[in-house]
Parts: sequence; C-alpha cells; structure tokens
Amino acid sequence: MNLKGFQLDTFLALVMVLGSAAFLGVGRMLFGALGWYMLVTIPLSFVFAVALYALWKVPVRIDAEDSSGVSHKVFDWRESWALIIVSTFLVLTGFFLVDFDDTDHGTKSMFTVLVGRQANKVSEVLCLLSFVGAILSYIVALVVAVRGRKASQD
Repeated sequence: MNLKGFQLDTFLALVMVLGSAAFLGVGRMLFGALGWYMLVTIPLSFVFAVALYALWKVPVRIDAEDSSGVSHKVFDWRESWALIIVSTFLVLTGFFLVDFDDTDHGTKSMFTVLVGRQANKVSEVLCLLSFVGAILSYIVALVVAVRGRKASQD
C-alpha cells in the first residue's frame, strides 16, 4: 500500500472525526457499558468534536477528480493520515475507558465487556495510553496541517 497515494475526501474526513468524537461520548451504549461516566464522556466528546472540527478546517483542500471525472476536494496524504490517526486514538480511548462506580459490578469498559472483568487494569492502562496518543497525535496533526498550509502559500 502506497501511503503517499492516499488522499482523504474532505467530507469523509469530517464524518470520521466527528464520528470518533461521538463514539467517545455514546459508543459505550453499543456494548452495554453504561454508567455514571457518561456524564463526563458526553461533554468531553463535544470538546473533542470542536477541537477536531478546528483541526479539519486548517489543511488546504486540493481539487481531485475521481474515475468518472467528477471533481471533489481532498486533503494531502500527510493531513489525511494525521486525521485518521487522531480519530483512531480517540475511538480506542472510548473503547478502553473504564466506568468507575461505587459497586464492584459497575466497573467496566467496552473492552472488559468483551474479554471479561479480569482485564480492568489492562483496560485502564490502554485507555491512558490511547488518550495520551490522541493528544499527541492531535498536536502532530495540527503541526502537519499548519506546515502544509504555509507550504501551499509559498
């Protein structure tokens, strides 16, 4: 697979980044991992949605034609992969996020629903790593997008 040949359609990128933020907030419902942490993840998902929308606005859009000759806007390959990586880390954060409860049966994440409660500590560690990865990849994506914008203006 040629990484440099991949260019993400701008509309698809917007759906992807906003979908990953929504998954962080309400994706737990799909796995039955509901709990009080929804009161934290839903507002947090709105914060990430705004931040991801701001990141989506930064890169320069390029005109590209598909096989039928229809023109549409795409991002450069660097910006495309940066948005995909940020979205992936955000989905992983929501997947591994453990809902802490005052009862022992209430602590679970989507991961522990699938593999069992014995993986609670593993889920906590993976959630923390995914969250740090989301923050760091967001910063890298922002730098890549700003550099790409500056390079296109020169």
